[in-house]
Amino acid sequence: MKSEIKSLKEQINDLEAQNDTLTDKVIDLEEKINPRANTDDLSSTKKIKKEDYLTQIVNQYDSS
Repeated sequence: MKSEIKSLKEQINDLEAQNDTLTDKVIDLEEKINPRANTDDLSSTKKIKKEDYLTQIVNQYDSS
């Protein structure tokens, strides 16, 4: 039982370290994003109907 607890604590520590690394990467990437990026390109994706989008996803996984 004690060895299992020790193993779980080690896993928690490893996962926390991974989380810290990923958090740092996210922050770094967010800083690199130009906040004044052209959002007009993104607005066209908003026009896609939800049903069409879901159909595309389903078809993608069905064809795999």
